[in-house]
Amino acid sequence: MKLKKTNVISIIMVAAVIGLGVFGIYQYNQKTFYYRYLNGQYDRAFYQLVDNVENMQISLSKLQVAEEEDMDILTLTDIHRRAFTAIEALGQLPVPSSTVENTTKLLNQIGDYSYSLERKRARGEEFSDEDRKNLSQLHSMTGEVSTELHKLQDELAAGDLAFSDLRSRGGTRLDNISDKLVGSNFESVEKNMASMPTLIYDGPFSSALEKTQPKGVTGESVDLNGAKKKVLSFLGIKSADSIGQYSYVNQPIQGLGLEVKNGVSDCFLNVSKIGGHIIWMIDNRTVSKVNMPVKQAENYADKFLKANGYEGMTPTYSMKYDSTAVINYAYCKDGTIYYPDLIKVKVALDNGSVVGFDAMNYYMSHMERAIPAPKLTQGQAEDKVSLNLDIKQTRLAVIPLPGGKEVLTYEFMGEYGGNTYYVYINAQNGNEEQVLQVIDTDEGKLTM
Repeated sequence: MKLKKTNVISIIMVAAVIGLGVFGIYQYNQKTFYYRYLNGQYDRAFYQLVDNVENMQISLSKLQVAEEEDMDILTLTDIHRRAFTAIEALGQLPVPSSTVENTTKLLNQIGDYSYSLERKRARGEEFSDEDRKNLSQLHSMTGEVSTELHKLQDELAAGDLAFSDLRSRGGTRLDNISDKLVGSNFESVEKNMASMPTLIYDGPFSSALEKTQPKGVTGESVDLNGAKKKVLSFLGIKSADSIGQYSYVNQPIQGLGLEVKNGVSDCFLNVSKIGGHIIWMIDNRTVSKVNMPVKQAENYADKFLKANGYEGMTPTYSMKYDSTAVINYAYCKDGTIYYPDLIKVKVALDNGSVVGFDAMNYYMSHMERAIPAPKLTQGQAEDKVSLNLDIKQTRLAVIPLPGGKEVLTYEFMGEYGGNTYYVYINAQNGNEEQVLQVIDTDEGKLTM
């Protein structure tokens, strides 16, 4: 009996060893498969980046000699499309955003500037001398990026570098970037971009806007103790377990970074040095349940804004993210909505508490404005709208334009083909400034 029992145990142990071996081979094959898959994905994104940058350089050179309006518009449209395709490809590579910050900024500039020139040519306007100077500069800068990317491409082709040279953490996340990749030619691209002259133009990614002074930051200077008091008042609490200071990231609005610990809540806030305004806040507490719809969350966000002195804010749209809702608000006065004065409020859907707040746009833009009276009547502006749009609502709206400019428009909300659209007609000259489509998703409404 003992012999039989020993044989059974031996068979079980052998089977276990064989099973472990098979499992090990399976795991190895899976790891190899994912390694090759990742490397293939990264290679695809990289070559897409190279192709689009190369073609942008060619198209930018064509604009130096093209004269026909139609050709200019087609070329600029191609550049605009390729710039943002290149940004998307760059974002898919396992490279820290800080490593390619200047390159991303350049691609954004190219995309937005080409779009602004595309609209200019569509209105029948010619390129100015400054436009041609900027295009020549962009062509040169794109050439620098293309040269460095080709050097990196040679490294990849020679097998000296693999994008999948990553180490995993916890078996599920690829968090650590290869030191060799970080030290690659992307750094050469960044160094060259940093030495390039600043491009000045009317676009949202214009370097000139980095020097824009915040218009809504007012009041006396506050020290650390004053900032702590402002934070407690903003959070609606009398005291906290602790309030510490963390390194404030340099932003357009100078301020202090504070960390507030109170029970299970751990909040990070940026407070302006002038006036002690809360620029943004994030609460890291876990929100695991959904006990209310997004519409009810808006009520909590409304009360929060009013409690903190933000009057005249009206919700524009909202989105649901996991167990939270983000509601966008714009300032409204005398029936006119001011979209540049934007505040985002993030509400937890378990108990309605505010776990996120972003008023950067509001404090950069908010001020008393001298808006000229419309030269067009509502009826005259409506004549500029497509007859296909079944208009449901109209109001005056101030919208931002590229370069930080603002314009008074008539906002026409209507429907066509089962979809909702917003059309913005310039109240002074009748130009169609913007058309947005509302996309209904499971998370909420999104304008595109």
